[in-house]
Amino acid sequence: MYLEAALPRSAVRLLPGPFLDAQATALGYLLSLHTDRLLAPLRREANLPPVAESYGNWENSGLDGHTLGHALSGAALMSAVTDDPGQKPGRTLG
Repeated sequence: MYLEAALPRSAVRLLPGPFLDAQATALGYLLSLHTDRLLAPLRREANLPPVAESYGNWENSGLDGHTLGHALSGAALMSAVTDDPGQKPGRTLG
């Protein structure tokens, strides 16, 4: 049996140290992302007027929307492993 199946992520909390510091850094990064910029490539593909400029790198070199996928995955995982009310359903990034 895999530990993942026996113990949900929400049942584990990190103690103070480098791993908790890294988690806090990741959470800060996720919360710094701007929703309008993440959605810019999707709006462009849907022929909707731009609200914000999309992020650079992957977002303007053929992998449009790629960053949004990573941000959604990261937000879902962060919600499971933190008690931060900002990560509960209904909270928007940026």
